[in-house]
Amino acid sequence: MIESSENTSASIEAIAFQAAQSRSLTISDLPAGIVLTVETESGSTYSFEIVDPVKRHAIEAGEKTIWKSGDRVRIDGSLVGGSTTSWGHVRVGHILSLTHTTKRDDMGLPNNGTTSRVRRILLNGVQILPPPPTGFKS
Repeated sequence: MIESSENTSASIEAIAFQAAQSRSLTISDLPAGIVLTVETESGSTYSFEIVDPVKRHAIEAGEKTIWKSGDRVRIDGSLVGGSTTSWGHVRVGHILSLTHTTKRDDMGLPNNGTTSRVRRILLNGVQILPPPPTGFKS
């Protein structure tokens, strides 16, 4: 996990600004080692330590998991509607789509998972989306 530092804080602020402009978090923009936390409308919280942002690979790091803590996953993106995926982006109000990087189903196909709709996105515990109200201190 990334240690707290001025560089990390500046990086998170820059990512937060970009995410607010695009209304989505782009996984490939994240530094390796940062912890992405997604809170869902159903009240579940999922955490992932980013391992390879370009390949969108992460390790499940929270108590609540789709498979089990420590498993490697690929963060595919957000399901926009039906089977349409916004690849590489996590968006509030959309469903997070993941693929287990090693487990396969009975037919040998990738083992996919989804969450309920995303309510809030945090990086290293700092809320990124939706943007906190003006004057909010985390």
